[in-house]
Amino acid sequence: AFAEFNPVHINGELYFASSRSNGSVYEASGTPYTDIYKATTKGANVDAESIAPLPASINEDIRNEACATFSPDGKTMVFAKGNTKNKKKGGIDVDLYISRYRNGAWGEVLPININTTFKDESTPEAKRYSWDSTPSFAPDGRTIYFASNRKGGFGGTDIYSAVVDARGRFGRVKNMGADINTPGDEMFPYMAENGKFYFASDGH
Repeated sequence: AFAEFNPVHINGELYFASSRSNGSVYEASGTPYTDIYKATTKGANVDAESIAPLPASINEDIRNEACATFSPDGKTMVFAKGNTKNKKKGGIDVDLYISRYRNGAWGEVLPININTTFKDESTPEAKRYSWDSTPSFAPDGRTIYFASNRKGGFGGTDIYSAVVDARGRFGRVKNMGADINTPGDEMFPYMAENGKFYFASDGH
């Protein structure tokens, strides 16, 4: 009866975001906050009894978590988290976070350094948080694509790329340019193994 979206299949497991009730309601939409879930799969068959949310270190009660993407080996997860009830953050504080799989569990969740904040004189708080979301690793794991409404884009949300170095750090953020981005919204980028690039847009 709720929303399920952003499915990702890796290493025999299906990860997805869902707003099925977690006990807290997101005031902006009147629906439960979204969390990231996973289920065990065998081919196209999903073991429904195995569906479970990721641990509380990833899914917080009063924040939305969604849009997980994984490095090719499945040991690094990047996902979006945000929309808290903290009015000082303007309600648009969606950022990208990272967690690494070690010793059979997802480890510490940390914000990625490519998230942005900017000055906004129209708000009582000088600092306003950009919307950085819908991340997607390239098949080689060396590039990550994401959408952002940070300043300097072509409009709404644009698609950007960032390079992952040998130490797993992110940098060299680059706007994907006017052939892809428009004055509208572009998001949900995906680079297929055959080199074709897919994305959602209401501007094309």
